[in-house]
Amino acid sequence: MTGRGTPRRPRARASHARTAPRRARRIRHWTRTPIGSDEWWRALRRLGVDRHDVDFALDYAPRAEGDPRRVDAHGVTPRGNAATHAATYFLLADRQPSYAALMYVTHRWGDANRTLKEWIVRQFANLIERGGEWREETLYLLWVDFFEVPERARFVFPRLLKALEPRDWPEVIAASGPVPWDVKAGIYRGLVAEPAMQESLAKGICFSFHDVYGSADAIEARALYRRLTVADAEVKAALERVFGRPAPWRVRAVISVDQRDPRWSKWIPTTQRDEASFLILLQPLGAQDAWMKTAELILDHRRIATLAHWGFPFDRAIRHQVKGDWQDPEPNGSILFRALGSIGVARGAVGRVVEAWPAGLAIRLEE
Repeated sequence: MTGRGTPRRPRARASHARTAPRRARRIRHWTRTPIGSDEWWRALRRLGVDRHDVDFALDYAPRAEGDPRRVDAHGVTPRGNAATHAATYFLLADRQPSYAALMYVTHRWGDANRTLKEWIVRQFANLIERGGEWREETLYLLWVDFFEVPERARFVFPRLLKALEPRDWPEVIAASGPVPWDVKAGIYRGLVAEPAMQESLAKGICFSFHDVYGSADAIEARALYRRLTVADAEVKAALERVFGRPAPWRVRAVISVDQRDPRWSKWIPTTQRDEASFLILLQPLGAQDAWMKTAELILDHRRIATLAHWGFPFDRAIRHQVKGDWQDPEPNGSILFRALGSIGVARGAVGRVVEAWPAGLAIRLEE
């Protein structure tokens, strides 16, 4: 009623109120449902997946050469959205576990929204929980296609552990070497006192160094390692090489480069474009399998350079100057690195033997 006693006219509703589509609901927690089960298919309907499209893609896919019972994963051509694509290959991987099937899930990761990515992580957990070949193939895929790609690892690694039961964590932790240190360090610290996780943590720390894409804070990693009891002699020896014995290298050549040439700058991360860098040719004189980005070269207790890129793809057509012996191909297993630091100091090391240390450890040996 209005103040004068007359009825108030009802407000007209917007003409689109009844016809506007509902906003899709984000799903951040998918329940554990076996791949291919009725519950699994019902969940997929929420992602816009038509079961007929998935079945059609697999039923009419070419068969593997020499085995008509097996689908050729490379010949499968799913139709539909990214969710249909992922569902097709997860169903195939469930039937015949292989990296060949799972890698096609990776191909659509960039097209997936957050809800679909959460679902994909849940399927990785499903396959790991099955054990055997399913676990082995899934862990390999995670290592090379997700853990070695920082932005993917940041999303997948913590969510995968949350989706799994703790009994399934050890092999995931062991494979986590490439996961960015700031993502895994807190998880490592939380597990270091768990007896069942000692060996897996040791392997995770080991591959944080002994992997081209490994990620570690050397000082924090050493502190964690000192709290572990490691029975695996090979892993223990590999970590002792990292923390106790530097890798010796002979400096064969130091090369200055035209920093303005786009053929050079295209390989330089944007975060390092303002830093002067140069090339340094190193010949390994001992075990050099512990590669760390930001490893420091030490000569006479002085840091002469920080390594930034192993096996730099240098175009010799770029204007450059060489001090030392630089042949093509590099002799004696020598490796070309891009390095940061003073090129003048590095030139003074040509012909001499330097030590490569994980960043910060060379000056903390007494601790």
